[in-house]
Amino acid sequence: MVALTPSPSPFATLLRRSKFATFDPSIAQVFTVHGGDAHRGNWGFKRPLAVRRRGATITVKSVDTGAQQTEWNSGENQAKFMKRYEELNVEPRRRGWRERYETEFAPGETPQHIGFEINRFVQNPIAMKPKQFRKYLEQMRAKRPEFIAYLREKGKTDPRIGTKSMFELAQQPDTDYHAQFLADQAAAAHNTMKSRVMDRHVHKSGGLIYSRPSSLQTYLTTKPQPGRVLMDTIRRFRAQKEGYIVSFAGLAPLLIKRNVVSDLKRMRWKDSSDPQRGVGQFRMKNPSLRALPVVVGKRQGLKAMKLAAQVQDVLPAETDNARSNMHMPGSADYVAASPLPGKHGEHVAPMNFDDPARVKRFARYKPDNSAQNTIDILKDIIRNSVSTKPK
Repeated sequence: MVALTPSPSPFATLLRRSKFATFDPSIAQVFTVHGGDAHRGNWGFKRPLAVRRRGATITVKSVDTGAQQTEWNSGENQAKFMKRYEELNVEPRRRGWRERYETEFAPGETPQHIGFEINRFVQNPIAMKPKQFRKYLEQMRAKRPEFIAYLREKGKTDPRIGTKSMFELAQQPDTDYHAQFLADQAAAAHNTMKSRVMDRHVHKSGGLIYSRPSSLQTYLTTKPQPGRVLMDTIRRFRAQKEGYIVSFAGLAPLLIKRNVVSDLKRMRWKDSSDPQRGVGQFRMKNPSLRALPVVVGKRQGLKAMKLAAQVQDVLPAETDNARSNMHMPGSADYVAASPLPGKHGEHVAPMNFDDPARVKRFARYKPDNSAQNTIDILKDIIRNSVSTKPK
């Protein structure tokens, strides 16, 4: 007799398909809904919500409160900002002295001295249970010979250690050699190929962008975006460069005045006769992340993020016919495309230097023949010396 397997519970099926299974109130998340679920207000939570628009985004604070309600807020600002920055495709840089010198291909060597603090992820004995703490003590006792060898090796370069005994080192104030030893042990354990421990490092850009495009890749895969020049910058010191504040991609980046290539003028707030004043096409450059928002625990939104950037205006001609092939490099359209036509329908031809006007324009760009002249002079000297040599 074949045993019949019970059918899966409908509640378990609903739980697997629901976003409630992935909801964590301590982690800030943005939820969205598509298709017919948006029309019914079904967001995968305990009860339907009043938002019934496709592509809408929300943040949920609590699934079920004491008043039997689901607390949620709009997440449009966060979602749209991420989409806008994705269109820019520019890798931000972390502002800090460490990123200027260290490389991701080798671990950094940080000087250890009094007053310098370094954050390493080591085990926390305070958060351990009694059984875990006893096991932790046994592991620490077994590492005593390694710790002594670590101090002897470190004493060769650190005069505070030298050849002092363990008792003498214990009498010194503000000694954290054990913390440095445990931190180095944890770093060595995490860097091995056999390690299965996930290192809890903060993402380089805080999850703002996961690709690492170069400047050329950004230029070839993106287009200039519209923006508006709002006002002049306020110079707080003499060395500060003069520039404009530009409204661009939901940010207020800086446009250096001496780098402006078009006839941009800042908008006039009290004059509405020219609504297109200050509008132009821009590209972002040199974005710098100075602060990241906290997404675990006490939530912080975009207000906690500090992103400083500059923009560069683009001439209208560069936005239309900057390249002979405007498709994505490497795509089928890029390979099959023909050269773009000119203003009057003809194809763009190579520069013709038979035109007298162009010859006159490029006449000042004469090649430097000084090296060739020097070689000719040396040849003449050798030829004359050979001809005058007595037979």
